Amino acid sequence: MPHGVLFRGNAEATIRKAIIDKGYIKGIIGLPANLFYGTGIPACILVIDKEGADDRQGIFMIDASRDFIKDGNKNRLRERDIYKIVTTFNNQITDDPKYARFVPNDEIKIKNEYNLNIPRYIDSGTPEDMQDINAHLNGGIPACDVDGLDRYWSLFGGLKNKLFSVLREGYYKLNIEKDEVRSTIYADDEFLAYSNKIDAAFEAWRDKVDGKLRNICSDMTAKELISELSETLVEKFEDVELIDKYDVYEVLLSYWQEVMADDVYIIIQDGYDAAKETENIMGVYTSGKNKGKEKVVGWEGKLIPKDIIAETFFSTEKAKIAEAEQIVAETESHLDEFTEEHAAEGGALFEFLNDKDKVVLKDVEAELKKREKAGDESEETAILAEFVALSDKVKDFSKLVKDLYAELDEKVKAQYAKLTDEQVKELLVNKKWYYHIYNGIDALYTTVSHNIANRIVELTERYEDTLPSLEKEVEDYEVKVKSHLERMGFTW
Repeated sequence: MPHGVLFRGNAEATIRKAIIDKGYIKGIIGLPANLFYGTGIPACILVIDKEGADDRQGIFMIDASRDFIKDGNKNRLRERDIYKIVTTFNNQITDDPKYARFVPNDEIKIKNEYNLNIPRYIDSGTPEDMQDINAHLNGGIPACDVDGLDRYWSLFGGLKNKLFSVLREGYYKLNIEKDEVRSTIYADDEFLAYSNKIDAAFEAWRDKVDGKLRNICSDMTAKELISELSETLVEKFEDVELIDKYDVYEVLLSYWQEVMADDVYIIIQDGYDAAKETENIMGVYTSGKNKGKEKVVGWEGKLIPKDIIAETFFSTEKAKIAEAEQIVAETESHLDEFTEEHAAEGGALFEFLNDKDKVVLKDVEAELKKREKAGDESEETAILAEFVALSDKVKDFSKLVKDLYAELDEKVKAQYAKLTDEQVKELLVNKKWYYHIYNGIDALYTTVSHNIANRIVELTERYEDTLPSLEKEVEDYEVKVKSHLERMGFTW
């Protein structure tokens, strides 16, 4: 049924009135537009329940029309959106009047004459960001805008005093340069303490579910496990202000669908020993006589990524690779600068450029060999020698990097069979699952910090140039332009 009007026409109106009077409608859930194929209009779910209809005093309404994600040319409900709808309806949660409320019968029947258009009952719109004329004329940041960030100031009261002071009645001024807003926020003790609250909530969740994740067995079902994991996660983040618990839920469910569910299914079926196995990554030949046939293009751990194994057991080898890669990068940079300097017209390397403006190394080597045989010790010969030496160094260290990677790859692959049961669980649960879930939640905290900083900078920039100052600036530019024109001989 369309979101805007549930029933149309005289006959439909009669039916609508009848089922409302009977109390059959338990709830109405407004959904986003463009959700279903074949129609772009908003839709809704009408929940009809005869049980308890005689005692029903109204209808529980939810406006979920703004909760969705774009997916190609359609809109799609995320896991968080579905979970929010279900939990809000089942628990009759009304703490957000812009999302859900219980509407009494009198409001439906008398005030709105049985019209069930959801926007009549729930105003889910975003308040308009108003411009303040006084501030544009006289400067200052309106107090209503600053105080409107009270969800932050209730937690970071000291931060507000660091950032703002009273300019005049009803208006604040920024105490610091706008370029310092972000650094001031991120360095604030209260703001830093908030991150500890997030860490504590995550650790509480981890402590609660850790035993379950380290003891997955064939008697479990993946559905029961993710239900317990998600419900517990939402519970632990219930009282963490600023971060939406449904966003936290989405972090877990997204990772579950992408990675974790497959891991759990494998463990239920094969046990944790499956984490000691590796599997080939297959590709296809794109040319030659084997074109189209499968080939092995690499390998990966069946459950534990090889990067985790390398990081855990072979940090020394990884450090050697990083050192060699750094040498390659620095040498390549030096070579590029050297080539740019000497490959210009008239330079020693100019004549060795190909049609793509690249210096051909083998041509330089041939010329250098000829010069050295002839005993040429000119500056030009020294330049050619330096170019060859730098190129050789890049080539040698690049080969070293490749060899080190190959050596590390062999060590990592051999390490899987050596893993103990406890190591498997530590790597899988802690370094893989917890690591990715925590990073997703930490990104939500980063978004919070960006939001408050962006809003303060936005307000500062909006009112920093008053109308009189802009007019004065325009006058100054007019005087400068007139002066320039007069010097050029133009008058009017």
